[in-house]
Amino acid sequence: MNEITTRDEGVDKQDIGQITRSIIAENNLTKGLDMELLMLTRNSLEIMYDKDFDRFLKAQEPFRGGKVTVIDEDRNKNVVYYYNLRESLRKLPKYFTAAQKSGLSYEQSNDLLIHLLKSIKYPEISEEYKDIMLLGRAFDCATETGLNLATEVKKIEEIITVSSDESIISGNLYSFGNATRIGLNVEQSLRLLRRLPEESSIAGYPIMSFNDALKTLMFANVDPELVVETFNVLGGKNPYFQQQDYKIFQEMVAFSTTLHDITVNELLQTIVDNKNEKSPLKKVLEHIQKIPQTGLDREPTKYFTEKKGKLELSTVPYRIQRSLNEGMRDLEKIARANSLKNWDEVGEGHWIYAPETEIWYSMGGVLEISRGRIRHNIAPYEVSRLSKNPWFFHVHGEELEIMISPGRKSIPQESLRKIMTKYTSAIPSRGDYGILASYMKDAKRHITMRAFIVHGQGVTEYIFPDDVAQLEKMSKNSRDISDEAVKGLLYEPEPGVFVYDGHGMPSVDDILLRQNKLLPEGFSIDLHSEGYNPMEIKVSHKQ
Repeated sequence: MNEITTRDEGVDKQDIGQITRSIIAENNLTKGLDMELLMLTRNSLEIMYDKDFDRFLKAQEPFRGGKVTVIDEDRNKNVVYYYNLRESLRKLPKYFTAAQKSGLSYEQSNDLLIHLLKSIKYPEISEEYKDIMLLGRAFDCATETGLNLATEVKKIEEIITVSSDESIISGNLYSFGNATRIGLNVEQSLRLLRRLPEESSIAGYPIMSFNDALKTLMFANVDPELVVETFNVLGGKNPYFQQQDYKIFQEMVAFSTTLHDITVNELLQTIVDNKNEKSPLKKVLEHIQKIPQTGLDREPTKYFTEKKGKLELSTVPYRIQRSLNEGMRDLEKIARANSLKNWDEVGEGHWIYAPETEIWYSMGGVLEISRGRIRHNIAPYEVSRLSKNPWFFHVHGEELEIMISPGRKSIPQESLRKIMTKYTSAIPSRGDYGILASYMKDAKRHITMRAFIVHGQGVTEYIFPDDVAQLEKMSKNSRDISDEAVKGLLYEPEPGVFVYDGHGMPSVDDILLRQNKLLPEGFSIDLHSEGYNPMEIKVSHKQ
């Protein structure tokens, strides 16, 4: 495939520099020397012809606005002029590369880009650079699944157009990429995505629930036509009032197909077969309850779908051949995912790694979030089928840390609250100890486990005795032990008397050392930096 260079060969870099400065001046983009904007514009001109770049600038102009004050995580403020334009220019190289790989010509790529910008109804509150990113990501998804988009431009334009009617362009472009990964072609994606704005006068409200439900089918090897028909049933005549059904559907994919002897395709077909019932999902649940529960003992090849590529969050269980190092680096990326900036998948997940075969098994499941509590629910499985020495990995997503951050009343200082949040995210929870006890109890042969948590700061390994009863006891007591470790640093012996004065800020390691001294015999927690290799000799924090 040709490189994504559309300018005539032999164009002098100095000429591009002169053109860049001329365009910046003609469009009154800056009154002074702005090296960042100059370089971003120059990079774009190495991809686009002058006339096409001029079309882009005119289409992007409504989003430009004046200055934006950017506040970083340390509360530092930075005034940025033409923020949206800068971000859009940053997205253009990846957009054009993704478009070309998907089979689109340079002209088609430009036309879709302009159509996208002109379709956004409320530019004063939109972040069009994210839509450019999401459209490019949809092209990448099409390439991944072998779709050639060269003959699909009109349908892609229609996906954008029907989304603009209800201002859900971002949500539908995100869905478009997911739909192609699930296996839908562009025509099927259009039928799936156009129905929400057609049937709902407030499509922006159910779009998040719709997307969450659609994502549950990732890696499930489903029949694409069944997906379209199923979501027609789920949406009903007014999708806004059916949001709870999307949630029920997630639970059914996660647990009905793992606990019972039923495939995801069979689940979808059963939903479609009951479409004329007053409560289709209620009828389906009644049907499933009559199917035997076999999930715990099902053969791995039948329980875990086969996947290629990298480790990703998933509702359905899957298996993938991948080295320990590659898998752990994948998990670190999942832990650092950013949904607000990049529309990344954010959540938690459980994996079992079999060191004998270098196969990773994703246990699937769904996330349950409430203030002060994050829980990833999974179906039980007999892990000795996977390995004699299974390694357990759990991801604590960095973006979700805000949900477990202590309140201002308990810890007034913001900097200290951040440290306490990082500490809580880095250590095993009651659920982490509890699931290990369940795995060991359900195993039909003796297994020796290692356990890890991957989080925003790195990797934690927690050591535990080969004793189910002690693990179950630790599951009940771990929160109290953690609170006790913190108490001496922050509080007087009397409960609730906060004494920390802001000096000698404790680190996560400081608190961890205190906790390790309080742990029962046989338990310890070791914190390692990013890039940690568990095959290295372990050095314990317990002293």
